[in-house]
Amino acid sequence: FRSVGGTTALTSLTTNAAGTSDLNSVTTTGAQVYNDNTVTLSGSSYTTTNAAFTVANATTLSATNITVSVGTGDVTFTGAVNGTSNLTVNNTGTATFSSAVGGTTALTSLTTNAGGTLNLVDVSTSSEQNYGNATVNLNGTYETVNSDLTIDNAVVLGGATSVSVGTGSATFSGTVNGAYALTVNSAGDLTFSSAVGGTTPLASVTTDTAGTSTFLSVTTTGAQSYSDDTITLNGTYTTTNAAFTAGNGVVLADATTVSTGSGAISFTGTVNGGK
Repeated sequence: FRSVGGTTALTSLTTNAAGTSDLNSVTTTGAQVYNDNTVTLSGSSYTTTNAAFTVANATTLSATNITVSVGTGDVTFTGAVNGTSNLTVNNTGTATFSSAVGGTTALTSLTTNAGGTLNLVDVSTSSEQNYGNATVNLNGTYETVNSDLTIDNAVVLGGATSVSVGTGSATFSGTVNGAYALTVNSAGDLTFSSAVGGTTPLASVTTDTAGTSTFLSVTTTGAQSYSDDTITLNGTYTTTNAAFTAGNGVVLADATTVSTGSGAISFTGTVNGGK
């Protein structure tokens, strides 16, 4: 398809469950539903008026910049999504990626807007990942190549989750909850601006041996292990009879309490701070 609905929007566009389709920008007032075995998005924009955008199987991205905008509609990518594109998804409904994103060919970047719910299972990008949704559900591995990963609001872990950004920074501005392990590897700045595990304790939290990390209260059922070059603590750090380990220098930004039941507490480096 060349540009579809560019002058007068179609009511809807639906394809069947076989073969392949190649779509170069589509505008509809109603839903877009693509059931082909492989769908190639080769245009810059896919737009509905508060209606769903659904790709039932594999998606290949072939344009440099691709934006899916559906207002209050839902966005669903059921199959794998691959291609060296900057993908932006704008909606205030639910955006769901049910399979790996960038697992075969890393995306350049992935960006979502402020509003709605985002569900992600594994994302690999060569550049940034920016998630602005009201709630972001994570499960799996999230990787960039020395670029930032930023989540503006609440995070819920739906499974063991690992974030690796090389020399990039990782920023979690909202709360983080979910009964699973979280590992964050960043040689840049790692920042948790809100409580981690405050509603549902995480299974564990682990960081790597580089960069800096900043926390504001963490609750886990298992161990907490922080190995960054500099670890800034503020608030309460609680485990259920499991170890708390700070592997390098610690700075106290405010009053700090560590409670681990029968678990060990270890501060390997210096501890400083006027609190």
